[in-house]
Amino acid sequence: MHWKQRAAPGQAPAAKRDAGMRRTERQGRREAAVAAGLRELRGRCGPGTPTHQALAEHSGLPIGWLRWAYPSLDEISG
Repeated sequence: MHWKQRAAPGQAPAAKRDAGMRRTERQGRREAAVAAGLRELRGRCGPGTPTHQALAEHSGLPIGWLRWAYPSLDEISG
């Protein structure tokens, strides 16, 4: 699942929803993408911690945001 998803059918377009709600939804999608990406990368690469670069390429998340939000990926339980 890519973190940049469109509104679900029957849901108001992003421009009509509250900015706080959009931010919360986007944050939830990003966190889900990080957790899923770490699980998949750890499954492929073994017990070692994946790099920010590998996770960014796999999940489609900006590497700058990943480094800001998660300075140490080994502390995340994916």
